[in-house]
Amino acid sequence: MSLHTDLRPIQDLPPPGGYKDIDFRKKLPGPRMSGLGIFLAVTGIVSFGFYKVIQGNYAKRELNAEKRFVRATLLPFLQAEEDARFLREQARNLELERRIMQGVPGWEVGKSPYHTTWMPPGDNRFG
Repeated sequence: MSLHTDLRPIQDLPPPGGYKDIDFRKKLPGPRMSGLGIFLAVTGIVSFGFYKVIQGNYAKRELNAEKRFVRATLLPFLQAEEDARFLREQARNLELERRIMQGVPGWEVGKSPYHTTWMPPGDNRFG
């Protein structure tokens, strides 16, 4: 036995007289820019951006030139400091070699134990 005796589908219908009209004109935005105005605005913004990039490149180029000039000016002083550091380190290494090898007969401090000719660094003939 069924509780529903009427099996017709129930359908929503509009109210009598229909729905009232929607006034969409109130919700439209105001006057917009024309296509030409948008094109000109974007062109102006992009042009200004390129102008700033070019100005930044000029400034970077001047800064790099100044850095090169300063490095070239300081190079003799830096090289002299490096030469002095190298000589101090070489003297320290020779003294350390003298103390370590003092009990080895026939050892000469600072002389290479190899009996080959000198090869310039990076000359890789043997490997």
